[in-house]
Amino acid sequence: MAGDFSVTHSAGDTSIRSLRSEKPLRFTGGNLTITEASTVTNFTWSAGNLTLPGGLTNLDTTQITGGNNRVLSGVLINAKEVIQTGNAVVLAEGAEIRNQAGALYLMESGSLTYSGGSPDTRSLRNEGTLRKSTGSTVDVLVSFHQIGGKLEILGGALRLRGGGANQGGEYEVAEGTELRYQEGTHRFAGTFNGTGEGRVVFNGAQIVIEEDGATVDFAGNLLHWTANRIDANGSLTNLNQFNITGGNNRTLSGTLINRGLIVHNDNSLFLDTEALISNAVDQVYQMGSGSLTFSGGNASSRVFDNRGVFRKSTGSTIDVHVTFNVTDSKVEVEAGALRIRSLGNYQNAIFEVAAGTNLQFLEGTHNFSGETIGVGEGRVLFNGGLIEFSGEDARLSFPGPMLEWSVNQINALEGVVVTQQLNNIGGNNRTLN
Repeated sequence: MAGDFSVTHSAGDTSIRSLRSEKPLRFTGGNLTITEASTVTNFTWSAGNLTLPGGLTNLDTTQITGGNNRVLSGVLINAKEVIQTGNAVVLAEGAEIRNQAGALYLMESGSLTYSGGSPDTRSLRNEGTLRKSTGSTVDVLVSFHQIGGKLEILGGALRLRGGGANQGGEYEVAEGTELRYQEGTHRFAGTFNGTGEGRVVFNGAQIVIEEDGATVDFAGNLLHWTANRIDANGSLTNLNQFNITGGNNRTLSGTLINRGLIVHNDNSLFLDTEALISNAVDQVYQMGSGSLTFSGGNASSRVFDNRGVFRKSTGSTIDVHVTFNVTDSKVEVEAGALRIRSLGNYQNAIFEVAAGTNLQFLEGTHNFSGETIGVGEGRVLFNGGLIEFSGEDARLSFPGPMLEWSVNQINALEGVVVTQQLNNIGGNNRTLN
């Protein structure tokens, strides 16, 4: 057929073998089934049920618009641009929207959802760009698979609520906007880069790091972990800034490696059995409030390993209940109090403690080797834990009144050299072996 025309399907049940349409096609109601692989270039879908067992590929522009929900069965493939401005798209069992590399899926409003069954059996697969552009909140309640594509949040919030698998990708999140991993189980592998002044938030979903590991490189205050679990079956490595914030406790299993800055500002982080936080050389783990703790088992089976800087930054009191190891590195107490309440090993450690603050070895067994150096006008207190020195080169170098021993026992069977001052104070008995 020649000339300018459009085709509208508004009612009834229609089944066709295949379709190749370069003219406007409007689907406004009824049920349309296309059994073999087909293409459209100018498609508007405002209502009705679309069944695509062979797949339908958009080669130019598809608009999903209008106040009616609609149902997708089969596969809708986007090779250029899909604009969703209307209500929900309901994905049937086995349905998939596939946003190809180089293509744009623009979600301005509405949702991707399902009715009955599980979100695991229907999905949005993003290899191109998924863009959220308006001030509304949009929900993706089906599985979301990020396969090297890009997520752009330019307005409002996008909530991922159906789980999914993520294999590398980019994030651009504008100021005042959020991308939320809110429900479901989201699996990550590969490298993820993020820019912008908004927030990417793990705020309820379970985050699973696959065995090959995942790396996050998110600038500034972009990436936040506020609730639930991270299960790092392979290592999760932070290259930039990772923020642990919010009033909820959260749990880590596996290994978290910091090669940038981790800012831990709220409530407790529970470490599962065999969990490890590794703070690399010259990097910073900064705690403003909260605690490092565990539930069940013992402190020796979960470890914070510091080879960079562990910094206490605010006026609160922070407790560390897990094994705390400091190797050729520094602990800084800038404000408040840091209490070590489990056990630890300190080899050539530097304790920099500001005036009016203190570092307390309050419980557990603490082994010191090499030279332990104190800097600052605050206090380092042996006030409850068992203090042990190992190796013939064990030395304590603390100025003036900085180091205080007030209670419990010091074991120095191979000797310890005090090069400056150790203050034996308080009304409790003490034992030196």
